Amino acid sequence: MINKLYQSNVYIDGDSYLGKASEVTLPEINIKTIEHDGLGMLGVPETFAGIEKMEATLKFNSFYPEILKKISNPLKSNIFQIRGNLEKNTSGGVISNVPVIAILNMKMKSDKGDALKRGEAAGKEHSFSVNSYKLVIDGDVMHDIDIFSETYIVNGVDIMEEAKKNLGI
Repeated sequence: MINKLYQSNVYIDGDSYLGKASEVTLPEINIKTIEHDGLGMLGVPETFAGIEKMEATLKFNSFYPEILKKISNPLKSNIFQIRGNLEKNTSGGVISNVPVIAILNMKMKSDKGDALKRGEAAGKEHSFSVNSYKLVIDGDVMHDIDIFSETYIVNGVDIMEEAKKNLGI
C-alpha cells in the first residue's frame, strides 16, 4: 500500500486559513542522550535524557495582516492545527482516505519575507519554537509531547510517568 498526503489546511487558534499556507514543516523529534563511560565496560552506552528543542516553519503564500496580528507576539503561544487527508492506494486505486492531524503549541521566533519581484507573488515565512506537538493519524496518536507538563506519550504510554511521580509532579 502507498500513502500520499496531498491536501492540508492550517488552523490558528481555531480559525481556518484554507489556501493561505503554502508549506508547513513539522518539528523534528531529536532524542537527547547522555553517554556513560565506565571502567570495565566494553563500550559506551547512551541513555535517554529528554528531547532537543523543537521548531517548526510555516510559509504563507502572501502577506495576511490577520495572521500577522495573531502570531507576531513572541510572548504569546498560539495553537496551530494542521489537518491533512492521507490517501491510501493499492494497485487497484484509492482504497481509503484518513485524517492526519498535527496539533502544535508554538511561539513565533522569526518573520522572514520573500523577495519582492515584479510579476511574482511574494509570501511570508515564519519559524516557531514548539512547546507541544501531537500527531494523530486515523485516530491513532503517534506521539504527544508537551515540554511544560513533562509529557511524552508514545503508543498510548507516557514514558515520563514514573519520572514525574518520582519528582512529585
